[in-house]
Amino acid sequence: MAALDGRRVTNVRSRRVAGNARPEPIEGWDGHVDAERVKAAGAAIRRLVDACIEKFNDLDDGWIRTIGRDDIAERVGQAIDLAGFEGDEEWLGDRDW
Repeated sequence: MAALDGRRVTNVRSRRVAGNARPEPIEGWDGHVDAERVKAAGAAIRRLVDACIEKFNDLDDGWIRTIGRDDIAERVGQAIDLAGFEGDEEWLGDRDW
């Protein structure tokens, strides 16, 4: 996966719907798992990433600088990859650091 802060960047696979990013279904589930459950699973993963970003926002009182920002973004990106999504800056859009 790409680091989401400058080193490498992948294409976004989420769409904007009514102002909310919505990830694509988990690869390989289409046709095997009910579409609503696939959609709910993707949304749950997105909420998990959003909660992680919010937590780092809460923790940051100025200590997250370039190297830390790159490292955190890369780790979040790895988690997004492991979940089967392709991430980009949009996934980190709510960060304050």
